[in-house]
Amino acid sequence: MPIKPLAKSVLFSAARHLGGNALWRRMSRNRPLMLCYHGVVSDDYRGDAYRSRGVIFRRVFREQLETLARFCNPISARDLLAWKQGEAELPPRPVLITFDDGYRNVLTNALPELTRLGIPALINVTTGHIGEARVLWPQELDERILGWKSKMLPLPENGSEIVLPADTVARAGVAARVRAVCKRIPNGLRGSYLERLRGDPLPCDQEWFHELYDFSTWEEVRKQHRQGFEIGSHTVSHPILTRLAPDEVDTELRRSKATIERELGAECPWIAYPNGGPADVSEEIARRAKEAGYKIGLTLIERPNTPATDPLLFHRLCVLGNLPVNVFHAKISGLYWHAKRFLDDSTDVCA
Repeated sequence: MPIKPLAKSVLFSAARHLGGNALWRRMSRNRPLMLCYHGVVSDDYRGDAYRSRGVIFRRVFREQLETLARFCNPISARDLLAWKQGEAELPPRPVLITFDDGYRNVLTNALPELTRLGIPALINVTTGHIGEARVLWPQELDERILGWKSKMLPLPENGSEIVLPADTVARAGVAARVRAVCKRIPNGLRGSYLERLRGDPLPCDQEWFHELYDFSTWEEVRKQHRQGFEIGSHTVSHPILTRLAPDEVDTELRRSKATIERELGAECPWIAYPNGGPADVSEEIARRAKEAGYKIGLTLIERPNTPATDPLLFHRLCVLGNLPVNVFHAKISGLYWHAKRFLDDSTDVCA
């Protein structure tokens, strides 16, 4: 095992069982913790590991919520907004649960668990996909490459091609690398590349496909809102905002906000930036979000929040499906923020 993964495994296990996490929780008691989930699937879900890496099983979600209820104080998006506006104080060790994208599996698997424990959540929806039989472009890219029938796969840049391996695991590696490239190139170029890959239908006849990718309808979003869950924007089409022209950014921000407010009859002051990493969000994007009427903006940059954090650039921790329990405990304690600087040179971004 490489030294860094081994060191992290030993450190986080020791911190959980020997009191290290308790110390860090006390040190981080005034720092709002924000967690980002994408989907929660049923315990009998049978999708493959690569496709389901971004979702967690319902039983795991239940265990994580029980851990949060034990060690933290769950807050709502309204609580966070009132705090930033100087209208209220937060409890010690506050935690905000958020979901990005708008998948139906959040309604069917996550919300019952949240309701059982009385934990609020913010659900950020991609308005152009709500009620539509469409797949977000990163997931469509995966499916196109995993199901590609030709020997040669075109690449998104320079018109080059590569030999695509037949092995599914190897293809998943190719898909991950191509997706990373597509997040760095202009939005129009990425769209043109996807058009080149479109031809054969997606595996929409598979049960796992629907559990993983189906979006809520607007009536279902309204139901979630009536149950007390706040609804935020995740843009219209899930683009990387820093890859758009300024007028395109404004359209994504303003149109998604207006759609949510029209459908719910309620204000939408929250925006979760797609992908949300350091290269995907900027002070300029935050400024445009503020001008569009948002008051809270959520990134996926894994750093601590403090009272001085820009409310349009809050940091969140991403919770992936393969997250070891010791790492989850380290993340919610605050230890993870600091340990990763010494044990991992990469920046964690949840796609």
